[in-house]
Amino acid sequence: MEGKNIAVKQFSLPKKNKSIWDIKGNFEVQPIDSTESGFYSKGMLVYNGTHYLKQSETGKPFLKNGVGSPENFLAYSEFDGTYDNGGPDTPTLEDGLHEYPKHVDDWKDSDPVWGFNNGKGIIGALNYLSNKGMNSLYFLVMNENGDGNDVWPWIAPKEQTRYDVSKLDQWETVFTHMDKLGMAMNVFTQETENDTVLNKGELGLERKLFYKELVARFGHHLGVVWNLGEETNRSPEQLKSYADYIRKIDPYNHPIAVHNHVRITGERREGRPLDPIKETFTPMLGYRNFEIPSLQMYDTTEVHKEVKKWLDLSVKKKRPWVVYLDEIGHWDIGVTTDTAANNNHDMVMHSSLWGSLMSGAAGTYSISAVRICLIMISLQKILERVMLGGISAIMPGSFSKTTCRMKQCKIMTNC
Repeated sequence: MEGKNIAVKQFSLPKKNKSIWDIKGNFEVQPIDSTESGFYSKGMLVYNGTHYLKQSETGKPFLKNGVGSPENFLAYSEFDGTYDNGGPDTPTLEDGLHEYPKHVDDWKDSDPVWGFNNGKGIIGALNYLSNKGMNSLYFLVMNENGDGNDVWPWIAPKEQTRYDVSKLDQWETVFTHMDKLGMAMNVFTQETENDTVLNKGELGLERKLFYKELVARFGHHLGVVWNLGEETNRSPEQLKSYADYIRKIDPYNHPIAVHNHVRITGERREGRPLDPIKETFTPMLGYRNFEIPSLQMYDTTEVHKEVKKWLDLSVKKKRPWVVYLDEIGHWDIGVTTDTAANNNHDMVMHSSLWGSLMSGAAGTYSISAVRICLIMISLQKILERVMLGGISAIMPGSFSKTTCRMKQCKIMTNC
């Protein structure tokens, strides 16, 4: 291609070069290698018009259980061009970046590194999560001018048309390892504090290039969900324009999601609607290029009813949604650690975890602002058996005495 801004133009082959299509040859498509691990044996996560993503090779439903903290998982000290650009002071971090020192020992000799043995901490952290039964991770790929202000794909925060190919190659190493582990990538493309950084929220040149770079470099991964934004402030028209563009350039048709602002029933937050959940998702019902409402719930007693509401409404609009419960409670609490004086595990297990899954949600994240406590050990296997018997017949009250073996959790401290 030739001309200006060709990186965001739809590809068309000049007539003078059409002769290259006359070249003929053969290639062989091999069957899936059953000895491979993770998504390499189970297949890509796909939306097929039901309430659960499916693994393309096995046909089995995928029930997400994972962690959503730290959101700035990619703010890793051993990535090139990564530094703290003025985020909040975090005493447990060295120079404002994650090192994951507790997880260097979870790295294995067969695992990847880059440079001079870089990457053992972040790869080891993924191994640890996988060993505990986690199959998903939610992370931001751009928080410039946001909460952390330490993750971006460019050579510098303000150089938004110049992509750091070295850093992105290192991200690729991490994402490939996630595929091998069978750990889904919930890719949050922006957050509430910075969703006007690119073209003031419109679908302009920089935003198109941002999406195109993400799709071109990472769209081949097998567990991708594109999330249009955390606690989105964008209008339905803007969200639909993002979704349309991503769907147009993504040959793999990965599912598309968006995350809502928190709703505190009966309370209006300045600059926000009374019910941000309703305002975010109602206009998206039935939309051809949208599959997943990524729910944030403040009052966990409302979880069961809210999940069922959106599942039912999506069916009425003839495009059933895959509903995720991705954030709960107040932002600085989420799921407390094992050592908290008054931990909230029983409440979370009953109202959020079982409340969502027994109403038909396709997965949850546990979130803590400072530390991660993995409360969903072995949950996927349990619920897969439940699903075979019919999830709708089981209500959360049946599990009021259900507990989790919390002491098996090793808290990820000093991240």
